[in-house]
Amino acid sequence: MKDRSILMDMDERACQASRITWIGIVVNVVLMAVKFLAGFLGNSQAMIADAVHTFSDFATDIAVLVGIHLSNKPKDTDHAYGHGKYETLAATVVGAGLMLVGLKLGSNALHTIVDAIDDLGDELLDDPRFAKLAGGQAQSEVDVSAKMLAEADEG
Repeated sequence: MKDRSILMDMDERACQASRITWIGIVVNVVLMAVKFLAGFLGNSQAMIADAVHTFSDFATDIAVLVGIHLSNKPKDTDHAYGHGKYETLAATVVGAGLMLVGLKLGSNALHTIVDAIDDLGDELLDDPRFAKLAGGQAQSEVDVSAKMLAEADEG
């Protein structure tokens, strides 16, 4: 009789986890759509990145549902202790997915920063005031070098 009550607890637990995960899926789909739209209309890479993160939450919710479904199967001849390890596998998939999304978002952000610095450098080089300043600096370095060579030849 004791095994039956544990089985009922596991079924109830799986039911509650599924219900909560489905709520999360609905919320994530709505948030994802709103964030993508806001990011696109507002030309905001940060908002689009947040939408991608929300999509990753949606994808991990699906992995959780699959894990709950598979781990809730009763024990059989091939799985004497049941299918509970599928829950661990689903958690691993969720963690790996979040790590990949984080790495991709970080890489994109780094590229955006580097591109902005490159663009700023190009703008400075194209600015006649900077070119004049840089040219003046280069000319003074040539003058110093020429003076040093002349002094070396004299000595």
